[in-house]
Amino acid sequence: MGQNLLTDNQASVETDTTGLFANGSSTISRDATVNKHGVASLKTITDNAAGGEGWGSLSRDVSASLAYTASAWVTGSGTVVIQINERNSGDGDIGSTSSAQITLTGTLTRCSVSRTFGATGVKARTRIITDSQQGITFHSDNMQLEQSASATPWRLPSRWSARNAGRDLVVHF
Repeated sequence: MGQNLLTDNQASVETDTTGLFANGSSTISRDATVNKHGVASLKTITDNAAGGEGWGSLSRDVSASLAYTASAWVTGSGTVVIQINERNSGDGDIGSTSSAQITLTGTLTRCSVSRTFGATGVKARTRIITDSQQGITFHSDNMQLEQSASATPWRLPSRWSARNAGRDLVVHF
């Protein structure tokens, strides 16, 4: 099981939206009407201004030349994609990988996307955005960014430890 590289708040939105941002002209808020973990999730409202509206996480430090996976549980209406964005040391964009189109329903469903970073990819962002212009509302919870080629079970970042990571632990001396 990989370590969740997001902050606790980015992963579960239990306090507020610190560490997350609205993408495009959408609005984001902490909402206690839908949740997978805890008592809240991230509510996103897109205003039908353009494709690519939704939310993103502020960049997190990662190691170059490794595979990373972004995942989240989502529910709502409309269609979205989950993206993982590779960034350089100056937080400049290198490139993104998007999932296939996700049709949202009234049931929380896990989505994920993976990308192998290059030699200069040392920061990562996750985003869930509309794949076309549409005015929709959706909720996201249990967000995760991990060094792995595929999604592993979600864990709150502060609950990860070497003891429960099992054989996935790598120790450098």
